[in-house]
Amino acid sequence: MLVAVVLATTGGVAAAEGPVYDEGPVYTPAPVAKPAKLWVGGLKRNRSNGRAVLFVRVSGPGRVFVWGRGVRRFKRYAPRARRMRMLVLPKVPLKRYLKRHGKAAIRVNVGFQPNEALPRAQERRVVLKRKKRRR
Repeated sequence: MLVAVVLATTGGVAAAEGPVYDEGPVYTPAPVAKPAKLWVGGLKRNRSNGRAVLFVRVSGPGRVFVWGRGVRRFKRYAPRARRMRMLVLPKVPLKRYLKRHGKAAIRVNVGFQPNEALPRAQERRVVLKRKKRRR
């Protein structure tokens, strides 16, 4: 802060001239955002087509994502804290592999981007199963 003070001495008395400033605005720090909570629960498999449903519990409103190698990206909006059903949909090469071999273990990432908190992500190993094709 720059304060121009001119001292003039008149008769042995010092007098200050110039602008006088107050303390200024008081800034309060922003509240620290809490990290989001995300629980990855059970898995329900559909053996007829190789898909699966992953049950995810979130702590509040926000967007929930599922992504991974060989899996279609999937997102849903949670209007409040609740349990979400997230689809794990295999892409074409993984579908072909499932058709031939019957099962495949993949890593799936589950992310949660809340409206008013820090984002959170978890990785989960998922085994997709499908009935083998007949010859």
